Amino acid sequence: MRQFFILFRLRLLGLVVIMLVVAGVYFGLTKGGQCAAPGQMVVKGNFPSVDGVKRDTKLFLAGLPVGHVCDLRLITKGVGMGQVQLTMAIDNNLSLADDSGFAIVSYGLTQPKVVNIIPGGSPTNLANGGEITYTTGSVAIEKLLLLVIQRAEAKAGVTPKQ
Repeated sequence: MRQFFILFRLRLLGLVVIMLVVAGVYFGLTKGGQCAAPGQMVVKGNFPSVDGVKRDTKLFLAGLPVGHVCDLRLITKGVGMGQVQLTMAIDNNLSLADDSGFAIVSYGLTQPKVVNIIPGGSPTNLANGGEITYTTGSVAIEKLLLLVIQRAEAKAGVTPKQ
């Protein structure tokens, strides 16, 4: 009798594990590919450089979070080749002009990069699925520091080591 209960519990546990795996696969296939949550719109923009940007990087407008980056894709053909296309989800309740600018910035040396939205002045609003035309890529702070060091060494007459 005791063995019966042990086998019953093991079978029940196996059934629960199988149900969880099936639910996870279903969620991954149906919901996992969605970028925007309800109440958000999706926009895309091409950036020349996206150092420090990854999925779920926050979008800010006037210092407040209003969305996130969903996807990054390298453009390999045609116009914009060598740039990175960002797909971003933005709160639907915003009325962003279609000439708004999107810039990748960092608010400090130790802070992560974010996408800052600069509102435009066009009477036409950015639509769901719209394309952003005014973008500014990120500046790698390491490159700036290296440039400052190289100029200081050149001014001091120090030759760089090979």
